[in-house]
Amino acid sequence: MLKPAVARTASEPKQMTGQPYFKSLVFFIVSLVFLWGAVFAVIHKKGQSQCSEKYRQDVTVRVGEQVVAAQTAKSTTELEKGLGGRSCLGTQQGMLFSFDKPGDYPFWMRDMHFPIDIVWLDSAHKVVEVSENISPSSYPKSFQPDFQAQYVLEINAGQAQKLGIASGTKLNF
Repeated sequence: MLKPAVARTASEPKQMTGQPYFKSLVFFIVSLVFLWGAVFAVIHKKGQSQCSEKYRQDVTVRVGEQVVAAQTAKSTTELEKGLGGRSCLGTQQGMLFSFDKPGDYPFWMRDMHFPIDIVWLDSAHKVVEVSENISPSSYPKSFQPDFQAQYVLEINAGQAQKLGIASGTKLNF
């Protein structure tokens, strides 16, 4: 059924029939922009905890049910450089240093760009010491455990605590 026409006086302004549609369209577009911004912010924040830098996954280090994908450092060059010069390390990534025999192996933060936890392990893969949240600004200070170690695992600062790594913890690799 058609709506009857309403007579208008000359003093009444003419209403635009498209104005409500235009306001709704503007509201819809603004809402989409805000929604897109919120989604982008969440994705960007999530991406900050992940590292886009590529690492080799040479060995899987297991801490109970948790897993760290580690790149191994065995050659003299790899042992000296370690994570130096890298821009980041993923939350479940690490670098495992392997030495021929147990000994006193000092580590420093030369060319590091992010803080790390250093986990020293004996020949049976038991943790002998953990140095937590070591800052790149600590260079040239070196860090070494009170006990001899044959393996050293470097992981992101705070990961040792999150993974439950402490002296006496057995790591499997």
